[in-house]
Amino acid sequence: MAAKKKSLIRQQIRDRILTLGYTESYTHWESIGRSGQNVADKKFAIGYSSTTDNGGRQRPLEGIDCSSDCTVIVLIKINPHNQVQTYDAALDGEEAIIKVITNRSTPLYNDISIRYINSSQTLTDKNEFIIITINFTIRHHIDLS
Repeated sequence: MAAKKKSLIRQQIRDRILTLGYTESYTHWESIGRSGQNVADKKFAIGYSSTTDNGGRQRPLEGIDCSSDCTVIVLIKINPHNQVQTYDAALDGEEAIIKVITNRSTPLYNDISIRYINSSQTLTDKNEFIIITINFTIRHHIDLS
């Protein structure tokens, strides 16, 4: 497995989600949905919470074999007149995102593997948005040369 930068992996995941009609947030992934300035329907953000060495040798020719915890956060605006329909659409959108990220096609899957871990749905304090959090583990190599 060749080395691949985490920023490139994030950009390739972003490109996959953009094909579904979502818009990337320009705020840090951990702050999306926390204030009125960074919430909008079908906005998303991607970030890494941690990266861990998988063991083995760390040589310049091979790099470091790692697993990174990657999180995708998505905001869906709730229709106050039909909240159940909005929730169902949000669940369908969540599954579509999982599907496009775990679809084993190039260029995203060159030199990495992605495993879906879990997801959750919560409401904002004013019940205006559903916040969907989707977690993946990405196995990749960090270049040492």
